[in-house]
This record gives sequence, C-alpha cells and structure tokens, in this order.
Amino acid sequence: MKRLGILLLGLGFLAIGVLTATGAVQETIAFVDPLNEMAFFMVLSLMGVGCICVFLATDSKPKATPHEGFYKSSKGFLCSRL
Repeated sequence: MKRLGILLLGLGFLAIGVLTATGAVQETIAFVDPLNEMAFFMVLSLMGVGCICVFLATDSKPKATPHEGFYKSSKGFLCSRL
C-alpha cells in the first residue's frame, strides 16, 4: 500500500508539472517572474520522477540482509568498538 502511495504522489507531481508547463496553474498561482514558474516546473518534475524511481526500485517483499550471519557470529564486535 505504501508503494502505491509513492506512485500516486509521483504521478500527481508530474500532473501538476504538466499543468504548470501548459499555463493552467497560472489561474491559481500568480508567478511574479517566468523563472519562478520554470523553477516550480523543474522541482515538481524532479520530485515526480524521483517518486516513480523509488516506486520502481523498492520491492514489495523485504529481502533478508546478505550479512545477517555476520552480526550473529561477531559476538559483540560492533558493539565493543562503539
């Protein structure tokens, strides 16, 4: 369910970015400068792409850590160094 939320958030960011690029957002938000509008578009686009990358990179089932046996056999090696 968490993965679906990340995907929907990314698609929402991209949708608002596209609406910003087409000029529909200017009816709601009055940008002072065109550079502000371009920065708003870039930030939303990067956040949308980032959310979609996180969605694609995460698995639905957690995997076992590859070094799981190390912590059991170290006999407090990591804790003794702290």
